[in-house]
Amino acid sequence: MERARALINGVLNYSRVDGQNESAKSVDVGALVRQIAETLGVDDERLQVDNELPVLDTYAMQLDQVLTNLVGNAFKYHHDPARANVRVAAIKVDANTLRVSVTDDGPGVEPCFHERIFRVFETLAIREDIDSTGVGLSIVKKTVEGMGGAVSIDSVPVRGTTFAFTWPREVEAAGALRQAA
Repeated sequence: MERARALINGVLNYSRVDGQNESAKSVDVGALVRQIAETLGVDDERLQVDNELPVLDTYAMQLDQVLTNLVGNAFKYHHDPARANVRVAAIKVDANTLRVSVTDDGPGVEPCFHERIFRVFETLAIREDIDSTGVGLSIVKKTVEGMGGAVSIDSVPVRGTTFAFTWPREVEAAGALRQAA
């Protein structure tokens, strides 16, 4: 019953990505990452920020959803979640674009699965081992692409994974990113 409820909620969240009527506001990305860490019960030693994260004029709920999914997955799918180390970093790509990365020291993802993991209901974990609906990364991809950005994975099995995505520095720039894509 719980799994069915989680799947229904996942589908609803996925379907709402395009239809959100959220107003842009100032978002301190560093504070957002600290809030995610607190929600996950993770200390600063296990969730590190590589550099000072910027303040963006953006859709807070959408950025929160992307980062929560990526950071949460980094811990959730780690072979030893209590010892997982995750880094979040951001670099300015150009005047309108930020590149955010979430890197972990987990088991990695085989290259043959890099595209598959972004599909709805796809998960590489055995369902009994990890509570997963297979919707999180599809929401990440849909949200990022809806903002005109792109998401990528760089992973070496047994050495960890980096998920990176581009995001507009200001909501008005999202239209420019969509047209450039």
